[in-house]
Amino acid sequence: LAPLFCTNAREVWLFRSMIVICSLSAAILMWSRMFAGALTSALYFQRAAILDLVTNLVRPIAMFFAVRIGLGVKGMAWAAMMSLLPSLILSVWLVRRYLPFVQFRIIRAQREELAKLSTYSSFAFLSRLADVLRSRSELPVVGGLFGPIIATHYQVANKISTYGSQGVTSLIDTLQPVFSQLDAQDDYVAIQ
Repeated sequence: LAPLFCTNAREVWLFRSMIVICSLSAAILMWSRMFAGALTSALYFQRAAILDLVTNLVRPIAMFFAVRIGLGVKGMAWAAMMSLLPSLILSVWLVRRYLPFVQFRIIRAQREELAKLSTYSSFAFLSRLADVLRSRSELPVVGGLFGPIIATHYQVANKISTYGSQGVTSLIDTLQPVFSQLDAQDDYVAIQ
């Protein structure tokens, strides 16, 4: 894909480097979210919120200083990736401290279990993909029709307006494990 977006060899190298760095960031974030999910499912919402707060505070600060000291976009990507490490380390520590019985290990799963997981994960992936496309599809249209200046204003206003929906989503994400546990206990009165 690099030749489609780049005009010279330096840009191709930068593009490829960014793909690698962003892929490593996604891998770190996946592990961190897995541990935070374990905390949330055990109703340790405060601890999971601390993980999100640490990431949301450290990441932009690290990215700002990387750009400020002149490291450029590649340095900013490295700073963003490295800023995920405190959250990962903290999440592993919190899970080991509060949920010592939880073990994450790679095991050979049964075919039926993998089929169930892949069915669920494919629906979750499609749902997330639809959400991303829904929330980001209008920016190229606005940019193409009205230009980059209007697209920038549109994106800022759109980002500000998404904070409300993110608050509702966070509330739902917090309540889901509670309702799941109540459902598993057949406590429908408490659910109501």
